[in-house]
Amino acid sequence: MEEKNYKSWVLLLAFIALSFNLVAQDVITFRWSADTNEKSFHIWATDGESFTIDWGEGSPETKTGEINLLTLSHTYGTAGTYDVTITASTVDCRFTYLLMDGCDVVSLNVSGAPALTHIECCNNNSPNSLSSLNLSSNTALESLLLHNNGLSSLPNISANTSLKVLWCNNNQLSSLNLSANTALTDLHCHGNLLNTLNVSTNTALVRLWCSDNNLTDLNVNANVALEYLYCYDNELDSLKLDFNTALKQLYCYRNHLQLSDLYAGHLKISASVNKHLGTQTLAARTVNTGVPVTLPRSASDCFSEISLA
Repeated sequence: MEEKNYKSWVLLLAFIALSFNLVAQDVITFRWSADTNEKSFHIWATDGESFTIDWGEGSPETKTGEINLLTLSHTYGTAGTYDVTITASTVDCRFTYLLMDGCDVVSLNVSGAPALTHIECCNNNSPNSLSSLNLSSNTALESLLLHNNGLSSLPNISANTSLKVLWCNNNQLSSLNLSANTALTDLHCHGNLLNTLNVSTNTALVRLWCSDNNLTDLNVNANVALEYLYCYDNELDSLKLDFNTALKQLYCYRNHLQLSDLYAGHLKISASVNKHLGTQTLAARTVNTGVPVTLPRSASDCFSEISLA
């Protein structure tokens, strides 16, 4: 009987120890290129909790989280590529915000920081350096900013169902899968190589900036909360806005839109400063002759020119 009780206590203690180990200390690692000038990035760590940062040369430094965003800086003695590791000292220290702008990041691993709500790693000089970024553990992520990184593919964001803000503009993306990101409110995907864009599941979208792509079709019928739509410099020949009653700004110049669509957009938004319908190149046979000849075409009404091919 005593032996059974002893074994039970051993199993219980082992279970408790295992339970404590399930909550690991936060860790973020990255590799970046550095010269002999000061390098810096920004992080938000739990106020009053300590963490260490190993810059990849010499002894780690100990830092303490504050209520404000911390700027961490280092100057390397020799130019090169360095591996940097940021490790929480205890499980009570959580990393929630990471900002790396123009840091020449070669690789980034945030799988050990599940509390992150904001990741901004942009303006890098290493094309496709973040394509393999694994975000499957970052289910708390609400904003992801990866613009100006030369990406030909976006990291898989299907696990990031809390994502509200996605900036992936000015890359080289040819496709974008947003089907799982139903909480998305702000999407910047302009300046890419997109031929199609499906936002039918993103019904919470408020701002959609998809200009400077190769879009031939854009269906925003499901985006009833949409307030700002910037779809200029594409190949659109139709744009229906019947269900977008919340729309406040519309920039759709340099497409191939029908006059009827332009007129509908003009009527939907009263303030001229909030619309730019601009120059459209139309085949003569596509002109809708049912549109009143009094269609506003002055610059003040944002119809600067209609070109007929």
